[in-house]
Amino acid sequence: MRVANKLTLALLPCAGLALGVIGWVSVQRERAHFEHDARSEERRWGRCAAAFLEQVWIDEGPEGARRLLERSSPLLEQLHMRWVWIDRESPDPENRPLAPAEALKPLFAGEVVAFNLPTPEGGAERVVTYVPLRNAEGSLVALELEESLSEQRAFVRRSALLVVGSAVGMTGLFLLASLIAGRRLVGRPSQALLNLARGVGSGDLSQRLELRGSDEFAELAVEMNRMCDHLLEARARVAEESARRVEALERLRHADRLATLGRIAAGVAHELGTPLNVAQGYADMVARDETLEPQALRELGAKIGRVCRRMAETIRVTLDFARRRGADKRPLDLRRLVANVQELTAQVARRRGIEVAFADGPAERLEVDGGQLEQALTNLVVNAIQATPAGGRVQLELAREHRARPHEDGSEGSPLEVVCVSVRDQGPGISPEHIERLYELFFTTREPGEGTGLGLPLALEVVEGHGGWIEVESELGQGSSFEVCLPWSPCPEQAQRPDGED
Repeated sequence: MRVANKLTLALLPCAGLALGVIGWVSVQRERAHFEHDARSEERRWGRCAAAFLEQVWIDEGPEGARRLLERSSPLLEQLHMRWVWIDRESPDPENRPLAPAEALKPLFAGEVVAFNLPTPEGGAERVVTYVPLRNAEGSLVALELEESLSEQRAFVRRSALLVVGSAVGMTGLFLLASLIAGRRLVGRPSQALLNLARGVGSGDLSQRLELRGSDEFAELAVEMNRMCDHLLEARARVAEESARRVEALERLRHADRLATLGRIAAGVAHELGTPLNVAQGYADMVARDETLEPQALRELGAKIGRVCRRMAETIRVTLDFARRRGADKRPLDLRRLVANVQELTAQVARRRGIEVAFADGPAERLEVDGGQLEQALTNLVVNAIQATPAGGRVQLELAREHRARPHEDGSEGSPLEVVCVSVRDQGPGISPEHIERLYELFFTTREPGEGTGLGLPLALEVVEGHGGWIEVESELGQGSSFEVCLPWSPCPEQAQRPDGED
């Protein structure tokens, strides 16, 4: 509808100007027509009266001519006639011409002249016509015919007002007709097209628009309908392709799970093979040697028990990794969680003569699975304790900063605001070739029986499940640092709980 209004406002001045020009030309034409009629009438009366006046002048003299004109003037309504001297100055003002002498020179050649002269009072103009004639003495006199244009001017003013009123009325009718036609021909089709476009923009491709006629709006409606059909077809193709991709992805995931299961099975077989052989050897020794003392039997039984516990631990960790549940995220104070990890690992560290220190940082609340994240951090701290010699220190820190997520190709993404939990040890460090294999299943550099090789893969899977990543820095002889980076976002106030309830 706004387009129709703009078109109407753009055409309205043009229409008004055209009507005004036509009215002005019409008024000027009427004015010129009235003046022409007045001059023609005065010429006709002047020529007729001049012939009579000349004869009367010859027969009766100037006084007879004056009496003739006085008797004739009342009969001619607004036309006033008198005779005036042309070739000499008259002592009587009544016989002096109204027009200047320079303008009356054509009378000497016998021509009739006419002028538009203003009244002495400054009112409406008057038409003054001079018809030359000769008196009895042969002097040049003229018959002056004067007619006021007041009535003609009044008629012209009335015509002008009528033209202005007609122009205003026609302009109003044009405005009304333009608004009605614009609403029907432009406003409604454009609004219908706009509603269709909004529906398409919101995802509703089932709408169709039918516009009558063969104008541009109807053609645009047809093309919009075709576009909706094409979009529906494209949506169907995309949905079909997405379904195929999801199916292919599920197959890949299934294959990956099978491959992971194969690696786990192979790792478990490898991890359990040696302890089983050891246990079998001890059991065979007990079964074959009947001379063993009770003390020796107890020692062999204790060894078999340690080997079995090691195998049970391997199986437990493997099951924890394979059956890990989905994350149950809730608002949690990470400072409290790191402090809990410090308390849980402090006893293990003291037995090895190692200190686990936590630089108390700011309270950072995130939506995380507290159990899973605590298990992942505990694995990292236990690894740091096992790598640190007696008398050493494991440092825990918590901070919020901006970090760029590292990509697999070595590049970095845009900086993100993250909460970092760092675990630094004073161990011997990790060689570069071992850093690349840290997250392989069952990979470990420790002595047999001291690790399963599942702690770091489990920690990485937990952190990545929270949208984060782990950064490793290590230098031989200087220790290692593992940093868990979790994307930070403010928790809703209503979701927060006191630290004691986390």
